[in-house]
Amino acid sequence: MGSLIGTGRRRLEGGIKVRGEISYAGDLQLPGLTHARLVLCPHSAARIVEIDDSAAASSPGVLAVVSGADLKGVAAPAPFLLAAGRAAFAGQPVAVVVAESEALAADAAALVQVRYEPLPAVVDAESALDPAAPSVIPGRPNLTDHVL
Repeated sequence: MGSLIGTGRRRLEGGIKVRGEISYAGDLQLPGLTHARLVLCPHSAARIVEIDDSAAASSPGVLAVVSGADLKGVAAPAPFLLAAGRAAFAGQPVAVVVAESEALAADAAALVQVRYEPLPAVVDAESALDPAAPSVIPGRPNLTDHVL
């Protein structure tokens, strides 16, 4: 029995992929299918001062706009789904727009206006060891609380 390493193998699905005949998940059009687009925080740490979603919510085809404030009282892990009051990292979702199509959701998400107050952030391991470093998640222990 020879080695298979370094030898070509014919892919069974290769032909239909090359001819564009294969369907992907993104090609599915199901009745009632909705699309969501996240609105992400651009700051390493920030207080969320205000979210104005009125323009997005009134856009054609938009079914809902939800922010972290709308999830108050929802059981954990809801606080980690959407930032409420404070974003702990760049890219953390602060709102989600649900619409009838991907394009409508993307357009409406761009209309969500978020006013941030940037906060001091810990951006490397050395500054994270400083006992005075801000906590990534308020109310949770810092890294220095676990270091012997």
